[in-house]
Amino acid sequence: MQATTNIEAIEESIQWVAIAQMLLQQRSTDQLPKHAFEATFLFRQAMVEQPDEPERLKQRILAQALASLALNQPHDAYLLEARYLKHERSHTIAARLSVAESTLYRSQQRAVHHLAQVLRTSEQLARAQYRTQMESRLDSLSYAPLVGLDAHVPPLAAVLASPGPPWFVCIEGIGGIGKTTLADAVVRHMLEGPTFIELAWVNVRPRRAGLMSLLPVSETVSLTEEALLDSLAEQVLPPTQRGLGAKREQILTLLQQRLRREPHLIAIDNLETEAEISAILPHLRRLAGPTKFLLGSRLSLSGEGDVYPFRVPPLSRMDALVLVRSEAERRNLPALAAADEATLEPIYLTVGGNPLALRLVVGQTHIHSLERIIGDLRAARGQTVERLYTHIYWLAWGSLSKLARHVLLAMPLVIERGGLHEDLVALTLLDAGDVTTALNELVTRNLVDSHGSLHERRYTIHSLTRSFLLEQVSRWIETAQPNAS
Repeated sequence: MQATTNIEAIEESIQWVAIAQMLLQQRSTDQLPKHAFEATFLFRQAMVEQPDEPERLKQRILAQALASLALNQPHDAYLLEARYLKHERSHTIAARLSVAESTLYRSQQRAVHHLAQVLRTSEQLARAQYRTQMESRLDSLSYAPLVGLDAHVPPLAAVLASPGPPWFVCIEGIGGIGKTTLADAVVRHMLEGPTFIELAWVNVRPRRAGLMSLLPVSETVSLTEEALLDSLAEQVLPPTQRGLGAKREQILTLLQQRLRREPHLIAIDNLETEAEISAILPHLRRLAGPTKFLLGSRLSLSGEGDVYPFRVPPLSRMDALVLVRSEAERRNLPALAAADEATLEPIYLTVGGNPLALRLVVGQTHIHSLERIIGDLRAARGQTVERLYTHIYWLAWGSLSKLARHVLLAMPLVIERGGLHEDLVALTLLDAGDVTTALNELVTRNLVDSHGSLHERRYTIHSLTRSFLLEQVSRWIETAQPNAS
C-alpha cells in the first residue's frame, strides 16, 4: 500500500513538472496530454473567477506562480523569467551570472522543479477551496453512516462523469430508503475530481430533524420554475447576473449559456409529485449537456427516455443489523449495540431494510422495550408509528387510482419471493389488462418492486409496506385521510 502511494506521488510530481514546462514554453510537451492542464482545479477555478481565453488564463496562472516562487527562491524565479519570458539565450544569462552554461542548465532544471512544486501546492489549495465552497451548498446530513449504500456510489458517479448522455440520473425509491443520503455521497465523491466546474444543490422540501422528519410530505409544496431559477442563479451565476426580478426568461437564457458551455453538476432532491416533475423537466432539458442533473424522487422516471433511473434497494438483512448497531452506539444504547442477531432479527422482519424505520426503532428504545416497539409497528399503534407510515405512504396512497389500490391491498397475500402477473390476476379477480395498468402505477410510485428476468417478472413489497397495508391503511380508508397530528 505504501509503495503504491509513493508511486502515485512520483507520477503526480512528474506530471506537474510537465505542466510547469508547458506553461513556460507556452505549448504542450510530450509528457503531458493535450488539455491536461485545463482539467485541473487551478485552471477551472481561474476560469470561474475571471473567465478569459485559455491561453491568457495560463499566462496569468504562470505569472502568479512565478511571483510566489520569487518569495522563497528569487534566483529561480529570475532565471525562469529571463529564459522563458524574456527569451534570453542561455549563454547570455550564464555570462551575466558568471557561471558555466552546464551549471546554468542544472539551475534551470532545479528552478522548473521548484515552480512545479508551487503549482502543485496551488492546485491542492484550489482543490480544498473548491470542496469547501461546494460542500457549503449541500444539505447538512444529521447522520453520516453510509451502511449498505456505499457500493452504489462509484457506478452512479461513473455515469455522471461520462462526457455524454444520459444528462439526467434519477435516484428513486420509497420514502426513508436513503435517496438523499446516497445522492449526498455521490456528489461528495464527484468533488474529488475536476469533472464539473461547479455544483448546485436544490432541495424542494426542507430537511427536518428527529420526529419532525416524519411529518407528511406535503402535496402543496412544489418546486416552481421561479424558485428553481432563483436557486440555480444564486449558486452558479456571477453576482452581477443575479436578481433580475421578473425577467425569468433572461435568467433562463443566462443559465443556459453558462451550463451548456461548461459542465456543472446540478442536484435536485425531493421531487415528489408528477406535477412538479412535468413542470420543471422541460426547463432542465434546456440546460443539460454538458451539465448533468442528479435528481431524487419517490416517483420512478424510467418512462423518460433521457433519464438514467436508479432505484435504491432496501438494505440487506446484514446491512440492516449493522445500521442498527451503528445507530445504537451513536445514541449511547450499549445494550442494543451488543445484542445478538436473534434479538435484532425481529426488527428486520418487521421494517425490512428501510433506514428511516430502522433508525426510528433504535431511537424509540430510549423509552420503550424492543418488543413494545415492534408490536406497535406491526399493529400500527401510537402517534410515532402513525407519523412514520404517514411520512412514507400518505402522498403515494392518496395519488393512487382505485384500481391500483385494489391490487396493492392484495400484495400481502403474495408469497415472499414475489408473485407473477397471473398470480395477481387470480388474487384480485381483475382481468390481465387491469392488473398491468395497476402495476405500472404502483411500480412507478415505488410501492411495488418488480424484479426478475426478461422472460419472467415477480412483484413484491417491502416488509414495512406489508405492515402498513395490514393495519394502517384500513384506518385511512375509514377516515378518508391520515391523521398527521
